[in-house]
Amino acid sequence: MATLIEKKLWRGLDQLEPASRLGGIYADKPGYHNTRDRLKARRLWRDYSIRLPRDRRGPGDEAAAIDWTFPDAQDGRYATIAKYSKRLLDAGRLRDPRTYAMREFYGNTDWDHSVEGWDFVRSRAASSDRSHLWHIHISVRRAFVNDERAIEAVLSILRAESLTTWQQRWGGRPRPRPTTHRVAAGETLGAIARRYKTTVNTLCRLNAITDPDHIRQGQVLKLA
Repeated sequence: MATLIEKKLWRGLDQLEPASRLGGIYADKPGYHNTRDRLKARRLWRDYSIRLPRDRRGPGDEAAAIDWTFPDAQDGRYATIAKYSKRLLDAGRLRDPRTYAMREFYGNTDWDHSVEGWDFVRSRAASSDRSHLWHIHISVRRAFVNDERAIEAVLSILRAESLTTWQQRWGGRPRPRPTTHRVAAGETLGAIARRYKTTVNTLCRLNAITDPDHIRQGQVLKLA
């Protein structure tokens, strides 16, 4: 089953630049182009794309990156790729809230032969190999690969929409789903499960709880 990276993000990119090409989504290699399940099967436990909390959530069998290829850039004409790369780079430098679902991007913001990029988690410049002179790589944190609002936020940046326009349409940045919960006095596991739209069995499994009737005040429970 295709994720929104293919169904929505690529469709939006294709509409922006019909002459561009889909360079790829899945690839059996380290990083976001691979699936979390496959990386684990290859024993790549420490791969950076599955280590952070928001990369440990989301579908385990789907890739979380896209390569957007520009044929004109392959011919040495960089105006088109530079336009979109600069929009992503500026969004990172300005800490635009629409970048919340992205992990990184690589591309070419000018006419030189250096690759520019941004790490949105660490909020710093990044770079990669020279193939990114003619294609833009965007990786999405795995928790958001099927989140329509998150994918639309990326497209909003690339369309050069104002932040106000996007906020009016979507109501601003959504609050991230909590990953832990501290048990308050009198709380039951059933009530906590209902609050976070999960099940008692799931909470027991995540927290090695053998008796769901015995949780203690102040205990920190994993939710995912």
